[in-house]
Amino acid sequence: MIGVVTGLQAEAKIVHGLPCLAISGGGRAEATRRKIDGLIEAGAEGLISFGIAGAADPALKTGDVVVSATVIDGEGRRYVGNPVWLEQVLSRLPGSHPGHLYGSDHMVSAVADKARILKQHACIAVDMESHHTARAATRYQLPFIVIRAVADTASEQLPEALAAGVDAEGRTQAWPIITALLTGRLGFGVVMRAGRSSSRALASLRQCRPALVQLLSES
Repeated sequence: MIGVVTGLQAEAKIVHGLPCLAISGGGRAEATRRKIDGLIEAGAEGLISFGIAGAADPALKTGDVVVSATVIDGEGRRYVGNPVWLEQVLSRLPGSHPGHLYGSDHMVSAVADKARILKQHACIAVDMESHHTARAATRYQLPFIVIRAVADTASEQLPEALAAGVDAEGRTQAWPIITALLTGRLGFGVVMRAGRSSSRALASLRQCRPALVQLLSES
């Protein structure tokens, strides 16, 4: 059985019904680590980091799929996953983009930070779960891979207040976003743009489901 690590329940729902175990960490580092350990205790023999990401490479567009077997964390440590899985998934997802992934405990929202990550680490995308996935897989000597769809481009600056719209279980919460709108910490246009971009990324992830089915059936 393979464990699938997501940040949002909307991402986990895409793999619902497949022969895998899935968790959502809601962007909380401690909760994500604990839930990944739970996957392994439940018998997961490999891990897939699956969900949306931010682009660090300006060439990536919203909805583009990034596939990676190399993850770099905030301390600059590099984790290498399963090259066989990488080749299998890339062959089944024509048009997807291979490249390194950067994992952060905090949302990377600033354009300058995305540019720094690309320059210093040659990572083409960033998320908040892949480094936890890679660390656990390395610790337990399990294979791993990353499959992520771009929600925000390298030139987009995301307000930190958007992170409040997701709880520790990965569920979308409307009230924190409404509060941020009412207090002026978020603009309506920003929220609408982020919603459309996330929907486009989730649609791309749904198109990855057949490739996941094949990978899970062969693992």
